[in-house]
Amino acid sequence: METDLQRLVASFAQNPAWAGRRMRQMQAADPGGFTASAVPVLNRLGEDQPAGGDYLITLLLSCGHLPGALADPAQFHLETAIRVARAASRIDPQVGVSLAQRMASIGSPDGIAESRLLEILEAVRPIRGILPMIARLTTHPNLRVRAKAVLLTGRGNRNPHWIAQQLTQEDARVRANAVEALWGLDTPDARAVLWQAGRDAHHRVLGNALLGLHRLGDAGVVPRILSMARHESPLFRAAAAWVMGESGDPRFLDPLTAAAGDSDARVRQSAAPAVACLQQAAGRTAARGRQRVHISQVRPLAGHGRTLHLVVAAEGGGLLDELPATSFLVREDSRPVELFRVERLRRADSLAFAIAMPRSQEIESWRKPVQEAALACLKLKRKADSWAVVKYSPGVDLKPAMDPVRPLSDAAVVERWIRDPGDRALSPSGALDALDLLLASLPRVRGSRAAVLIADTGGGAGALTMEAYHHRLEQLPRQARAARIVIHGILPPKSSALVESGLRTICAATGGLLLRVDSPDGLPDALARLYFSSLERLEIVYRPAGETTESVTPSQIRVQVFCDSGYGEDSFPPAGSAA
Repeated sequence: METDLQRLVASFAQNPAWAGRRMRQMQAADPGGFTASAVPVLNRLGEDQPAGGDYLITLLLSCGHLPGALADPAQFHLETAIRVARAASRIDPQVGVSLAQRMASIGSPDGIAESRLLEILEAVRPIRGILPMIARLTTHPNLRVRAKAVLLTGRGNRNPHWIAQQLTQEDARVRANAVEALWGLDTPDARAVLWQAGRDAHHRVLGNALLGLHRLGDAGVVPRILSMARHESPLFRAAAAWVMGESGDPRFLDPLTAAAGDSDARVRQSAAPAVACLQQAAGRTAARGRQRVHISQVRPLAGHGRTLHLVVAAEGGGLLDELPATSFLVREDSRPVELFRVERLRRADSLAFAIAMPRSQEIESWRKPVQEAALACLKLKRKADSWAVVKYSPGVDLKPAMDPVRPLSDAAVVERWIRDPGDRALSPSGALDALDLLLASLPRVRGSRAAVLIADTGGGAGALTMEAYHHRLEQLPRQARAARIVIHGILPPKSSALVESGLRTICAATGGLLLRVDSPDGLPDALARLYFSSLERLEIVYRPAGETTESVTPSQIRVQVFCDSGYGEDSFPPAGSAA
């Protein structure tokens, strides 16, 4: 019968009606023999179980023989029993109840049968309906059974207070499993219990607690994990290596590489596969796509440490505001920062963004790329944002005061503004006049406000005397700060020293960035950076490693972001920074 049954299972996909009818006939003729023949057939099937295997399980369920066969180690290997139980639970959700009832009736002091059934039940979801039967085993005399029962009960009830009670158990396996049951539950109570378990004296309990906190994105756990990796006990170092590998966090690659050369074999054996895990995780993250990361400012904190503002966005422009703190890796001059926190900044939902640009003409090697860069940046505009565009033309005559430009959210209108070369007679007569006009226009719009001045290849003070020019350089930042407008600037490859000096003064005074592009090809990236920098949504506050009372200014700060949607990075000062 076994050979015939195996052929029927293999041919079920081609002719399910005929094969199913034959199997039902075989079961009706000899129920016991059918079950005895079905078990070895199921044992030989692999993970990719064919449809005939599912039908065979259905027949065993219909006669009530399957739960007893799964519980018997002489009939099913444990791995096969788990696979078959998963398939059976998809067909009949009540199979878990039958297994739990059988487990409750055993009562063996050695716990071998209960332990096997708990392993099988772990694969059957959901288990909430059988929790009372599993919970009875949390006081079983066998510690292995007790630990597994605590794990399944904790996963089922998701009750941090119940988990906290299990942390008083003497056996470390029970405590470790109780902590594991909290993984993925993000509530204040769950975090509090995980931090409580983070003070446990046993390496396994501690490791489970730190991994649970890391998976919740708690950046405060990073220095704890690194400290555990430097522990004097090899057991703690080996557990730390396991935690770092399971975290999938690339920041741990360097300490794991060092752990792979540890003097203790247990640490080396734990670190080697963990390194491979992190390398694979980094590869998967990079394959998901590129993210935009833009640091807009860095400020020193009192005493030591720094705070930096940044924005993270998808390549298409959507902001990524809710990333876990553990997604961020900060380095100062290649040294990773261990202690940091990430907070979301309170910002207006909309941005009033204005661009002052030289009048564009087809024959100009600089002004035409400026127009194309503005059009490319416009594609990143959020619907709620309003934009304004002012074209200026360097001249010798100062223009009279001009009417403010009304920023609009209609991208089609903004595109026409960008494409229109602009009437020279109606254009501001230079960059400072253009800024004057923007500063008069943006306060009329609610939300955050930012302006970008794209300098021309020539120009300077124009018709102004130097005294008047410097007076305006003092006046414009005061106006901008009063209206809460950040002014950024972009310099062409060649610009006058006077223009560069003036823009540096204005940008620094208003908290803006000043970038220089090496060629017109760099304009789109530079303008996109300034637009996204104006949307800064995140703040990272950190303390560099090794600093105590004085802050040493790094030559470069680098932020890397590893998240579900991909990878991104940025450095500060940014490439091309002229300030």
